[in-house]
Amino acid sequence: MLAVLLLSLHCFAKCTMRTLLSKPRHESWFRRGAGDLFTEFRVARVAAPPGVIADAKDLGGWNGVVYFRLHGSPRKYYSAYDSDFLRSLATRMAHLSRVSRSLLWWL
Repeated sequence: MLAVLLLSLHCFAKCTMRTLLSKPRHESWFRRGAGDLFTEFRVARVAAPPGVIADAKDLGGWNGVVYFRLHGSPRKYYSAYDSDFLRSLATRMAHLSRVSRSLLWWL
């Protein structure tokens, strides 16, 4: 399975200039080796709280794109985010826009 993934990422990286983002749904994609693999092949990991594990709220992989995917918390597709969370996210994105050349997205 890993060999197929590596070949796919290699082909994608060599055949296109497109940006690839991943919103992993299994805890194995949050391990150090996975982040290194994402960085090597320019794959940005989406920060998507709440996620399958606590680390899903954090960005990872390649840092050329920053993407926060908001689903609602604590209950997905139902709950609203509170004002403190949204202010914190706005502050974080403002900081990233000043110190990074990353493309910033949030939904």
